[in-house]
Amino acid sequence: MEDRGKEMRGPCRVMVVDDSAVARGIVTRTLEEEASIKVVASVSNGLMALKAIERQEIDVVILDIEMPELDGLAALPRLLEIKPDLKVIMVSSASQRDADMSLKTMAMGAAGYVEKPKAGLGGAESFRAELVKTVKAQNACAAEAPKGKLRAAQTRPTANAQAAPLATVAVNTHKATRPEVIAIGSSTGGPQALAEVLKNLDPGITQPILVTQHMPATFTALLAEHMTRYSGRLAAEARDGETLEQGRIYVAPGGKHMLVEQRAAGGMIVRLDDGPPENSCKPAVDPMLRASHGISRNICSL
Repeated sequence: MEDRGKEMRGPCRVMVVDDSAVARGIVTRTLEEEASIKVVASVSNGLMALKAIERQEIDVVILDIEMPELDGLAALPRLLEIKPDLKVIMVSSASQRDADMSLKTMAMGAAGYVEKPKAGLGGAESFRAELVKTVKAQNACAAEAPKGKLRAAQTRPTANAQAAPLATVAVNTHKATRPEVIAIGSSTGGPQALAEVLKNLDPGITQPILVTQHMPATFTALLAEHMTRYSGRLAAEARDGETLEQGRIYVAPGGKHMLVEQRAAGGMIVRLDDGPPENSCKPAVDPMLRASHGISRNICSL
């Protein structure tokens, strides 16, 4: 019998924008290996992308930064002006210049970024896996029932069942205390959310702030520089063994997990860990939160 609660959405419609025909081919083949993704356009510069977005229904754009005629940095705001709900994923090298531009695109509305490998795209399995993960994270290509209809099907009462609450809320019965440290973890789309949170923090909040953002090396150092400018708080990549100081922001460096450790003499210090990636991420949020579990009374996690 057909399940009317599962009205499947079609595949996520993607446009690939890159001046390299080889790169476009590799990205297209990689994405189309996924049943939930369909590449509906492949163009070589920003001008062609603008024309395509007006002719076709597109959910996600993979946008290179360096291109002739109209590059990714100039094309991004124009694409979002035409279609404000468009998800744009920037693709760039790990050079400091490109990393800086990629972070600027986050503030301009880009939904994510993927780092191009230095050795080329052909054998870069990690790049291909990250690309697929980032596209899927945009929630535009999951084959699932519309939330409203699914909720109605799940919560419809039956003759022999009592109405169940829509959500389970865990109530913390411990007396509220002022945390000593604030820990924040974020992934795709995180830089935009981080900027909003840190810009709007009450100046009275003086606790050290730990930030683990899923980013490669080069990006995290620049992220810290951007944080210093827009938050008014000193931000830097964390160093192993340094003591947490009031009012500062500590960013997990690319390629290292950031942990926090309670000192016997009092206070807390940063520990950087070179363990394996978790959920394909290094730094990852989970190691930071696990390390803080034993001293959770002192740490507020967001």
